[in-house]
Amino acid sequence: MTGKTERPHAMFDGLAEVYDRQRPRYPQALYESLGLRLQGRDELLLVDVGAGTGISARGLARQFGAGARVLAIEPGADMRARAVAACADYPNIDLRAATAEATGLADGSADLVLAAQAAHWFDRPKYYAEVARILRPGGLIAFAHNNRDWRNSGFMSAQEALLEKHIDGYDRRYRAFDFVGELKALDWTSDVKNQQYHWQREMTFDDYVGLVCSSSKAPKLLASLGEDGLRAALRASADSHGFTDSVTLDMVSHLDAARKR
Repeated sequence: MTGKTERPHAMFDGLAEVYDRQRPRYPQALYESLGLRLQGRDELLLVDVGAGTGISARGLARQFGAGARVLAIEPGADMRARAVAACADYPNIDLRAATAEATGLADGSADLVLAAQAAHWFDRPKYYAEVARILRPGGLIAFAHNNRDWRNSGFMSAQEALLEKHIDGYDRRYRAFDFVGELKALDWTSDVKNQQYHWQREMTFDDYVGLVCSSSKAPKLLASLGEDGLRAALRASADSHGFTDSVTLDMVSHLDAARKR
């Protein structure tokens, strides 16, 4: 386990709107699993750290309803401003400017601390210490992340090959984090579980281009290919896999979670 010093805030400046519009959501079954593991607990405080534009915070709010308070913590001003607008119809979501390693929450106040597509940016040793501090006994620490299912999809594998070709040092396995191993190694966790959900996402070709351009890797890809070159490369890949106006993305969502003793 290593700590991170690089922070992603500036990488997403100016991308918050397209990020919120194009980034994949998480399957309902993932939220239902969290709901089952938190059954019987009242007046829930659900904390979404590195909340971005509030995608997973909204999922939690829908799953747990008005009886639960969702606190979305996001240090980036641009992403947080978009989250405020996107979460306006969810009165049980509050936004806070803070970091995953220093949430500002009271000791033993949270029932769930979720990091969705964000933990690779954290200083995880400090993060784990913070979660141990703010979780109530029996509460959950959870990681959710979406990945392209390149092992089972030629189209997704081709996208990874494009990134590997044009981004120095990129490897499709860069998000193969052993969160389960890290959770098991902590001295305050138990009942560690991993669940996977395979699903497909249909989107127009233009939205697919927007999705690729919303990635933190996009600046390097665009620097190598240019906007026209990137679009042409994605078009050629879509054509070779039989897609025209729309594409089908094969996805796999992971949920790694553990309970505080």
